[in-house]
Amino acid sequence: MKVSAFLRKTAKKNDTDSQATIYFRLRDNGKDYKVASELTINPNHWSPEKQGYKDRVALISDEKKIKLNDEIQTVISLITNNYNENVDAEWLDEMIDRYHHPNKYKTEEQIALESKPTFQQLLDEFLIKHKLSEVRKKNFKVICRAMMRYELFVRATKRGQKAFALDIDAVTSDTLHDM
Repeated sequence: MKVSAFLRKTAKKNDTDSQATIYFRLRDNGKDYKVASELTINPNHWSPEKQGYKDRVALISDEKKIKLNDEIQTVISLITNNYNENVDAEWLDEMIDRYHHPNKYKTEEQIALESKPTFQQLLDEFLIKHKLSEVRKKNFKVICRAMMRYELFVRATKRGQKAFALDIDAVTSDTLHDM
């Protein structure tokens, strides 16, 4: 099994504007699958041996060269690490799509873990789910507004805390004392 990256397009010698799609090829036991990726490069800057930018390309920043070369190697590693005997062109296309659009393949549990609710959302959920009298609900809302004002105060007055938000898991006695 061998995975490689290649281009299908060529360009004139001094053409610095055209872009070519980078394809990935998987060869295994006589099978040969080729799938296009969303990565692009100028054909004059492509090195087939390195499967990335040529060393002496002066028009492109080093960060851009390193980023593209790393992306190509990451896709190759992804394909190699997930390889099994029953692969086909659809599988290869899915692997490349997984690299470019990872959120598309996340489960609902993974998405729920990533989108952690804010303190205010948790308090609103608490007020909805628990049976409380109207007076107690109003009391909780007063506390919630005080905490939101504290968030705004910290954002406005403390350096490096422009995106401060109360986190239910990070509230300590020091935070309560500061309030």
